Amino acid sequence: MLPLLDTTVKVASTTNLQYSSPVDNATPSRLPPSPPSSDKSRRVISRQAASILRLRLLPEEYIRVLADLEGDEHLKSYVEEEIRYDYDAATQYVTIRMPSRIHESFIEAVAIEIYTQIQRLSRENIENTALHHILNGIRVTGSPDITLGDRSADQKDAVTKRSPDKTFQHDEAVHPAVVMEVSYSQKRKDLPRLADSYIMDSKFNIKCVVGLDIEYKRRERDADEERAGEAVVSIWRPGTEEEGDEIVDVCKQVVENDVFRSGDRHSQQGSLVSTLADFAPTLLLSRLPEAERNLRTEIPYTTLAEFLSQAEKTQVKYEKGAGLLEPKPKNPRKRKLTPDPELSDGREAAFRDLEEANARKASDAESDYEEQRNEALNLQTSERRRSRRRRVQGVQQASG
Repeated sequence: MLPLLDTTVKVASTTNLQYSSPVDNATPSRLPPSPPSSDKSRRVISRQAASILRLRLLPEEYIRVLADLEGDEHLKSYVEEEIRYDYDAATQYVTIRMPSRIHESFIEAVAIEIYTQIQRLSRENIENTALHHILNGIRVTGSPDITLGDRSADQKDAVTKRSPDKTFQHDEAVHPAVVMEVSYSQKRKDLPRLADSYIMDSKFNIKCVVGLDIEYKRRERDADEERAGEAVVSIWRPGTEEEGDEIVDVCKQVVENDVFRSGDRHSQQGSLVSTLADFAPTLLLSRLPEAERNLRTEIPYTTLAEFLSQAEKTQVKYEKGAGLLEPKPKNPRKRKLTPDPELSDGREAAFRDLEEANARKASDAESDYEEQRNEALNLQTSERRRSRRRRVQGVQQASG
């Protein structure tokens, strides 16, 4: 993350970050190798595929970056609001993601459907006070930053930070209970370890991780149809395993790469199923009978496939400009320079003076231009008149 902050948002801060990692010219570059040269022109950034950047950062460097950000409110706000990134203290990597329009549209549709079903269950059980209270306290909580201790890191104060794609959290819980991640080609191999970190490093406070792997392939040039890849769902929950003479707590994958849409766009049989036990704190669930703890939300794979297809169609319309547009404004007001809202009265007055001076300068320049233009026109007119008189005099002399 440090190189990104140092180059991308440098104008927002004068913070000078020093890195503890020694520089060794003999060490191979941590950046990926440059692609082979090609005479074909390519887009620098694809609006279809989600972008991902991975950089090495030691735990002490990461902690220092966080401390430096605390001293720069503008830069801190930019990072918190605009950059979705994970930091893994064990692997010592920062992973910066920029999800695509397809990923964002798809995960939003899935979350809305799950929440709609939870609300329906809440209304259906309004007479059951305890159950209704638990159901009514479940919220969709977006993509919050989650800070976890890392049990596998060498340093005791090392922290792991995650930015999940979507979460569900109960009003009375400290942490989200359900995390949803949409994966793509660069991230797919990381999902099992990511799920393990969510569940184990949260000490089972995160109770369910849903991975939706949607392989999106680029359109062929001038082709109307997308070439979609296989889309699968995986689910992880807390579990136990025998290890020698002990029973140990583990993160267990209970659904493994279950296909909900084939590569040729056909939806498959099955459903994405969650239970109330996934969403609510165990202390609250202990007051309910087992049948109520196992109340389900269920999204058929046909519906998941429809959500994905709609997200892809929206992307195609955006790229082609084929959707509806509002009529352009007939006479839009020109943008005016406005002072920063945080300017003091004195600085605001100076800002107004500068704005007025610029306006006068522009007006004077326009006046000078008009004067010069009029002088040029007058000169051209006088020259044409003199030329005409010379021609008339020449004709008269010749005839005489």
